[in-house]
Amino acid sequence: MSGDTCSIMSLRFNQDGGCFVCATSNGFLIFNTDPLREKQRIFWKDGGVGCAEMLFRCSHLALVGGGVPARYPVNKVVIWNGATQSELFEMQFESLVKNVRLRKDRIVVVLETLIKVYTFDLNPLEQERFESCLNPHGLCAVCAVEANPIIAYPGPKVGQLAIASLGSGMPAEYICAHESSLCSIALSKKGDLVATASEKGTLIRVFNTHYKAQVEEFRRGTQPALIYSINFNQPGNLVCVSSDRGTLHIFNLKNSTPNNNSGGRYGRSGSISKRLGQAKTSSGKIELKCGGLPVYCEFSTLDDKSIIAISLAGDYNKFIANDTEGSLSWTRDFSENVLSPRDVFTSFPHVPTVG
Repeated sequence: MSGDTCSIMSLRFNQDGGCFVCATSNGFLIFNTDPLREKQRIFWKDGGVGCAEMLFRCSHLALVGGGVPARYPVNKVVIWNGATQSELFEMQFESLVKNVRLRKDRIVVVLETLIKVYTFDLNPLEQERFESCLNPHGLCAVCAVEANPIIAYPGPKVGQLAIASLGSGMPAEYICAHESSLCSIALSKKGDLVATASEKGTLIRVFNTHYKAQVEEFRRGTQPALIYSINFNQPGNLVCVSSDRGTLHIFNLKNSTPNNNSGGRYGRSGSISKRLGQAKTSSGKIELKCGGLPVYCEFSTLDDKSIIAISLAGDYNKFIANDTEGSLSWTRDFSENVLSPRDVFTSFPHVPTVG
């Protein structure tokens, strides 16, 4: 680390899960997810980064200041060019920036009760905006698939999920997803499914984004938990969930379209009920030693059943999937701390075409 010490402020995987970026108290680090390989490290002496968002594997990142001191004002979004290691441009807002999401054609900035969508160019123009309820976690998921510009975020009412199509000119549609405030929102890689968890953290619900209907309900546990991350694998048939219970749950998703007999549709004003019967339990559970720090999980791009789990302490773990007579189990294959000294392999290919 060249004598530099840092702590991880936040951690996020890129759009396809092939890379992840750690925003740190003095800069940021970019890694290839599997195999683990450091791609770039940027350290400053005058402040840290609280949020960093990659755009696939290309050189552009969105940065928001964080830590004490912060590198940038916390009401600004800075677009960073990794190839030249310089700031490309910045965007200033009237309130704290809670989150940023990137597509090849859009910059999505999440404020506390408002989401603003801009063109992605040197002079960003606001294209549309969406209102949400109080959104302290900055919840917002955006599909990276060019042909499916779905955005999912908390609706105006508590427990409500909003789904809209960027650039369509159509208003958002609302789903009564939970009775309490949302704590996590995740879109599948294709954008056809969205998973949600509430602040209670006992149930994970999955909805079809086209029909705006529930297709599955999973039970993580009976005791309340703080959900740190939810992710789908590439085919969309497995979901991994990490929480402050020190566990990683894997769920098998068999349904991706609503069952007419289940009565699973949630309308704009529909109430939550036991439409799908008893929630399904996880098909696998991994005990994590994370020291009480948040852990974020993602499926490997090399094997869409194997799982990567990374804590904010920098502990990286890969779990290999074992398929025995149709039953999956996971064993730890590799562990390392991403903050340990290592070689850097820098490369920034063009943004891939997502089909």
